[in-house]
Amino acid sequence: MTINQVIEKVSRLSPGAVEDRDIADWILELDQKMFLELHMPETVDRPLKWPEDSEKPLVVPPPYDGIYELFAQLKMDFYRKDYEQFNNTATAYNDAMNEFRKAYRREHPPEPQYIQLM
Repeated sequence: MTINQVIEKVSRLSPGAVEDRDIADWILELDQKMFLELHMPETVDRPLKWPEDSEKPLVVPPPYDGIYELFAQLKMDFYRKDYEQFNNTATAYNDAMNEFRKAYRREHPPEPQYIQLM
């Protein structure tokens, strides 16, 4: 999924709610967070700016890439002060995020670290 695909879907589901620039910023924020938290290799080609990198794939692959839409919806709910919907969206987002993190760790186990004794 790309930034433009997320923007298109979120705008279709919540027309006129926020500007594309805001959605893009939120998606880039989440993408950077995922990249850093999961210690992904530096060689991963990912978007860094919008609109320049709007067609580069985001770091979270299908079938987990729905977290980007949930994150954008979460931010919109918060800024609209729709706290009941925010709580519902937050639950869905957290569940999706946890599923992705577990799947990523299963497929990409961290390198073991050993302590050297003298």
